[in-house]
Amino acid sequence: MQSEFLSIEKAAEFLSVSDITVKRYIRENLIPSVEQNGETMIDKSALERYKAINDKFKR
Repeated sequence: MQSEFLSIEKAAEFLSVSDITVKRYIRENLIPSVEQNGETMIDKSALERYKAINDKFKR
């Protein structure tokens, strides 16, 4: 099964945060990213895991 990758903008929408926040998460190694054709991309499954853990601690 091939992974789905999201741009920083789409990842920000998915997490309901700003683009700058997603860039900070990447810089702080909270979510992994890869470069594809000069664009930073994030594996959607990694975002889903991050969101699940983050939501658990918000309660």
